Amino acid sequence: MREGETQDYPAGDPGIAYDLMRDRFMYQQMAVDGLDSKLAVVLGASGLVLTVVAAFLALREENLTTGETRFVIVEGVLFAVTAMTAVLGIWPLAWKGITWEQVVQRSSSRVSADEVNRIKWSIATGLKYAGDRNDCRLQFKAWLLRVTLVALVVQIVVAVVGMIGTVT
Repeated sequence: MREGETQDYPAGDPGIAYDLMRDRFMYQQMAVDGLDSKLAVVLGASGLVLTVVAAFLALREENLTTGETRFVIVEGVLFAVTAMTAVLGIWPLAWKGITWEQVVQRSSSRVSADEVNRIKWSIATGLKYAGDRNDCRLQFKAWLLRVTLVALVVQIVVAVVGMIGTVT
């Protein structure tokens, strides 16, 4: 439905539909917050792994060998991949929803009970369509979290193997 078009809504009480769509929208916002927090933790852990590797190599008395230089480069690349996917996941989304102005525009100071129901149906419908669009954005964020976690695990494994290899 385009802006300015009218839609026929059921004559019944929109309470259940309105509450469900509002709760769905709130759930989506909480899910985004949770995913962003997890992505930030993975980003911090990746930076910590790179710092530990750098400190480990810096505390040695010998100069870096060619293999150790490659090891540091690989760690840096893995950190860059982890950081890019985490930042992309944390980056604010073009979130969809109903603005306050749209609610005010759809209502007036004196409305009948039927008009209140029509406004609630209108808002519930808007939240339903916004929620449908937001679902694919949430799925993308969740996919980025999985990619970021895999990159972190690879980075940790490479770091452990690399540090063991420099000790022996």
